[in-house]
Amino acid sequence: MLKKLTQQATDLILHSIASGEVMGANLLITKGNEELVYAQAGMADREAEKPIERNTIFRLYSMTKPITAVAAMILMERGMLDLYEPVADILPAFAHQKVERDGKLYTPERPILMHDLLAMTSGLVYPEEQTMGGRAVTKVFEEACARLESDHPVSTQKMAERIAACPLVFAPGTSWQYVGKPAAGNAAVDRTGRVYLCKFYAEMCGT
Repeated sequence: MLKKLTQQATDLILHSIASGEVMGANLLITKGNEELVYAQAGMADREAEKPIERNTIFRLYSMTKPITAVAAMILMERGMLDLYEPVADILPAFAHQKVERDGKLYTPERPILMHDLLAMTSGLVYPEEQTMGGRAVTKVFEEACARLESDHPVSTQKMAERIAACPLVFAPGTSWQYVGKPAAGNAAVDRTGRVYLCKFYAEMCGT
């Protein structure tokens, strides 16, 4: 069975290489201290014709997203989180958000739900210059970055509140947009993280 899984993993990597998705990849599956499956194929450095190996170093991004998603599942299991409750129930600053349409601001048909933060359907974006919301978020991030190493860094709470004051680029649940920067993460998931901090704090305090 494990031999079959190893071959399937190798075939999948080879298919991805043939389709041009990747130049090379490796996969390791363990259970406890036991190695179950390892597969590798392709190049770590195409120009140098260096093959993928077990000790090949990869640059990884967005690794906090699966951790945040797991935290959400834990809270759901404990009955502390409803994915369809408005974010504003936990972070009141999100109660009065607006969405930009054709240069004007409107109240969205419904509020951002916890589900939207995880599914990236909230309308939140990261710094960019193409939309009203993106430009507003740019100013928030510029201030946060400028104060990062100072004696008065912007707290997670304040960051969430200032992002909440920025216009959405689309009404919650009407579209999908993945946005993120390696140095900053993802706007929606950052807000999700703040919600989970509030939830865990409430649990620890017995409230």
